[in-house]
Amino acid sequence: MDVNRRHLIGASAAGVAGALALSPDAAPAAQSTGSLGRDVTHYGVRPGSPEDQTRNLQRAIDDAARAQVPLAFPPGVYRTGLLRLAPGSQLIGVRGASRLVFNGGASLLEAEGAGGIVLMGLSFDGGNVPLPTRRGLV
Repeated sequence: MDVNRRHLIGASAAGVAGALALSPDAAPAAQSTGSLGRDVTHYGVRPGSPEDQTRNLQRAIDDAARAQVPLAFPPGVYRTGLLRLAPGSQLIGVRGASRLVFNGGASLLEAEGAGGIVLMGLSFDGGNVPLPTRRGLV
């Protein structure tokens, strides 16, 4: 097949036309964090809240791990203490926009003997809280 500038421009134009033909509802649906699995806000977790959300976050993590589905974090700041991850826990955030801020405790995330854990698109902030000796944030 002879690839020249006309073919390349024609293929590019067809791709742009196809993208523009998508319904306006398709783009937001593709970006919705809830479409990835369980959404933390359905467990009473509030992005941007100044309150500690450890209890509700832990309940959401446990439920999603039991159901073997990802737990989605919409954009926002989530203040929390120690969260324990079960085998197969999948925490998915929006890169650069979903942030877990540590309030204190032994660590932010702990997963002893747990395999198959996925942490994606989340930022972890130690909140300038000193950690105990021989402990890490994650």
